Amino acid sequence: MSFTVKRKLATILSGVITGLIGHLFVITNILKNHDNMHFMNSNGVGLSSGRWFLTLLDDTMRPLFGNLNLQALNNIMCICLLAIAAYVIVLIFDMHDLVHCGAWSAVFVAFPTIGDTLIFAFTSHYYAFAILMTATGVYLTIKFRFGFLVGALLSACSLGIYQAYFPVMISLFMTLLICQSISENTTFISLLKRGFFYLGTLILSLIEYFVLLKICMFAYDIKLTNYQGISSMGKINIHEIPRIMSSSYKSFLKIPYDDYCDMDITSNWIIKAMLLVMIIISLYTLFLIIRKRKEVFKQTRWLLLVLLILYPFAISSIILMCYHAYIYTMMVFGVVMIYLMPLVIYEQGCLGVDKPLSPVKAKWFQKAIASGLMIITLVYYVQNNANYTLLYYANQQSYNYWNSVVTQIKDTEGFRADMPWAFIGNVKDPLYENPWAEYVDLYGGLQANLLNIYSRRDCIRQFLGYNPVYKNGLDILKIKTSDYYKKMPCYPNYGSIRIVDNTVIVKFS
Repeated sequence: MSFTVKRKLATILSGVITGLIGHLFVITNILKNHDNMHFMNSNGVGLSSGRWFLTLLDDTMRPLFGNLNLQALNNIMCICLLAIAAYVIVLIFDMHDLVHCGAWSAVFVAFPTIGDTLIFAFTSHYYAFAILMTATGVYLTIKFRFGFLVGALLSACSLGIYQAYFPVMISLFMTLLICQSISENTTFISLLKRGFFYLGTLILSLIEYFVLLKICMFAYDIKLTNYQGISSMGKINIHEIPRIMSSSYKSFLKIPYDDYCDMDITSNWIIKAMLLVMIIISLYTLFLIIRKRKEVFKQTRWLLLVLLILYPFAISSIILMCYHAYIYTMMVFGVVMIYLMPLVIYEQGCLGVDKPLSPVKAKWFQKAIASGLMIITLVYYVQNNANYTLLYYANQQSYNYWNSVVTQIKDTEGFRADMPWAFIGNVKDPLYENPWAEYVDLYGGLQANLLNIYSRRDCIRQFLGYNPVYKNGLDILKIKTSDYYKKMPCYPNYGSIRIVDNTVIVKFS
């Protein structure tokens, strides 16, 4: 078996096998969060959120296969696409260590962003496709003379599925430049040309994204929503740039000892310890490479310094894109690239005629980095499954709660099936509790309490099979201002469910 085939199998099979085992719970169980509850036959919000390519995919796939929210199938496809994306990244850096290839693929698929994404099963496979397009775009850019044209287009399409994956492309280019700055036969001019070439590709992809977005908005006659600052994409107040950069650096520098953006990515002490070990190994290896390749370093030292200064900004560039928005776990996949850096620096230490790393050091460093990544992968799967379990119980509690409410509605004197329902306020039941919330560090975008999500009507419809007509707008306002409503107690107290004027009224708060 050739090395190329071995590398492909080691990378892809590692991602697929560990992914299917580690994410087994979310594959084999129907887990619903606020969005997954709502989108039964859709890929979610598309063009109005700037996701023009997601809308095109939705329109293309609907007549062919439909867009049903098939949690098992969609998530299996997601894991397989991610494993392929991890392999493309291995090809980008031409990694030769098979153990490291497998370890990289495993942590790539285990990352909390992926654990969060799999819960949004209605679109998880498309998000994985976006990541694959991003990696493929970088690969084509560096491997073929005019590959940047296709690479920029693939990046624009990836942005058209989910904008938060653009930092992945930025981080890959930045890691490439750092790697090239310490490799043999690199000159100042060649490195500078590559830097501007990669920057031009990034700019071209953004231009193509916004042009295609405008075309689709015109064709569909849709405007951008104000949600998460989508309507102001691409508009940056120049006075805020220092604050944005400061926030990016602070978030990056606290990764080894504090949680990144409070997203529970590096909050575990085991991950912190493994990160510190890999940082020390990487810095020491970098020192040995620089000492061995003094002539190269003399030419590239200032560019290397600039690249190292910009690296934290590249990893945390999601903050630049969403400075005024709520950044949650699914948006920070670019951070997974911090685990790539030790691998590519190690590879540089083992390559070339000079081989900066001695065989003994190379052997021990290889084991230390691989072990660190494997331990981090295991910890991430523990965190992922803790979130899955919490959501499972939240689903069960939601089902039982609404089943009780519906049962009481049907038992109310005078109830008829043709009556409209009016659910008013949020549930504030002093007896309700999800005990798992006390022990689980919840990912952003998930809730331990699903009773007050915007899709609670979908919960009743899916879990209980009930689909009554609901009062809305002015009808709700009229009820809320009535004297009888003001005298009603709040649910679950007796009298919180009444039938007035042929309308079922439930007062939650």
